[in-house]
Amino acid sequence: MKTGDPQIEKKIGAILSTLSLREKIGQTMQYSLNKIDKSSDASIGDFFEKYPLGSIFAGLDVIAKWSSGENSTEIVERCQKFCKVPLAVAGDLEHGTKNLVLPGPLALAAARDEKLAFEYGKWIGRAGKAAGFSWSYSPECDIALNWMNPINNHRGMGDDPELVAAVGRKMAYRVGVSGKIFAKLGENGVNIRMITQGPEELTIIVGV
Repeated sequence: MKTGDPQIEKKIGAILSTLSLREKIGQTMQYSLNKIDKSSDASIGDFFEKYPLGSIFAGLDVIAKWSSGENSTEIVERCQKFCKVPLAVAGDLEHGTKNLVLPGPLALAAARDEKLAFEYGKWIGRAGKAAGFSWSYSPECDIALNWMNPINNHRGMGDDPELVAAVGRKMAYRVGVSGKIFAKLGENGVNIRMITQGPEELTIIVGV
């Protein structure tokens, strides 16, 4: 994928030229931050030397710990300093972060206010950036058609496709904020082989 900016392309090329094949492959990988030994800088350094990842992920369990006192920015900075290429830091930010706690997406959808949805997405993006995130896995855009699925029921935006699309579209128009729609495929063991996206960035065709 090209950025279209010659200066940026030059910098990317310069960075890639310093990486081994193993390190380049590592740039395509993401690992849970919760499973990395963060007890000391030495343990973090040993991990990233062994596994030169391109991205780390913080789920709701990790973010809950941060809300109870752990310093998320410090933890991310400690990981970053052992990486040749800056890590893409992703997280489940449906409810915001430690410094900005918002009502869940279901409450947002119930408000039926596209302008509010835009502001909701904007402030999640800003709060996430301040906490060290570069990638927010929100909103949850699966349609809640299975009442037995706990993930979609309380992390999604309901069972009305038009409402989910309207709210999700406004939230997704923010840098660093992306929609999640693949939970249902994953829970049913469906392997995704190909994805193509429509020009309006709402419709997606998935090859399995």
